[in-house]
Amino acid sequence: MTNDTDIWELRHGEALIGTLTIVDQDMFWYSAMFEPTPEYAAYRPIFEEGNRIRTADDADAFAAWQEKVRQLGLRLVRPRDQAVAGEFILYIDGNEADFRPRFDS
Repeated sequence: MTNDTDIWELRHGEALIGTLTIVDQDMFWYSAMFEPTPEYAAYRPIFEEGNRIRTADDADAFAAWQEKVRQLGLRLVRPRDQAVAGEFILYIDGNEADFRPRFDS
């Protein structure tokens, strides 16, 4: 990868939960390599739940899971321009992640 590699951080307050290094983008979705910090352990179960829901066709379960994620107060930050997404869909499976940030207009 070049110096133009796009990096995002998963944060809770000032705590760094993990780093997402973009490897691909398709429209509004990003695929990334995920590098967790020790703080990620507390969040792992909810993202494991998200992976189970992702493969199911259950809109109610997805909505409930998204609400759980929202209540955590996590945000995605892109350090190069300080873009912040407080609303997003994020699936983490081991060291791979897919996410779609939403920015308020």
